[in-house]
Formats: sequence, structure tokens, C-alpha cells
Amino acid sequence: MSLFSVFGGIPFNNIFSPKSLNPLVWLRSDLGVTIDGSSGVSTWADQSGNGYDVSQSTALYRPVYSASGGANSRPKLTFTNGATDDTLSNPFFTLEYMYPVEIFVVATT
Repeated sequence: MSLFSVFGGIPFNNIFSPKSLNPLVWLRSDLGVTIDGSSGVSTWADQSGNGYDVSQSTALYRPVYSASGGANSRPKLTFTNGATDDTLSNPFFTLEYMYPVEIFVVATT
């Protein structure tokens, strides 16, 4: 998708990408998610280009992917707490359920 604005009569590209901030890790719910046959997330690919993918080899501990369960029917991952605490990790950090939280980013131009 391209968004264009006009400044002083000259069109310019007005697309913001988090990648321009040089994040260490960038995980998107709509890209790079590998799911198993039960909608469990086995791997979540880092979109920053740094290769910090997170994964879970044990199916019982995988968060659940929903293609349209998030805000505005966007994809989401659900980490649950209980008998099976869901986690995704790599050698540097672990994503896990600790407290109920939802993260939304809203931007305007």
C-alpha cells in the first residue's frame, strides 16, 4: 500500500515504517507467524532484519493465533496463563503470559 501527501504542490511518499527506528526486534501479528494444525504459534519471525525469531518447540506451550480476532478484525496472538503457560523464546529473551495485556498502536498523519 502506498500513501502519498502533497507538500507545496509536490507529492512525496508519506509511509512510516517501524524499521526506520532500527528496532532490535519487530514482531508483527500479520507477518512471519508459523502455526501448527491447532493454530498454535511455533515460530514468530523477527521483521527487523536482525534474526531474533522466537519459537516454541512444545505444542502444549504455544500461544494461539487468530487471523481475525484482534482490533478491526486484524490478526492476534493469545498467550494464556494456567496449567500451560504459553511462551515464545530465543537465546536472548522470552515472551510469556504474565498479566492480561493488549497492545494497540494508533497513528495519524
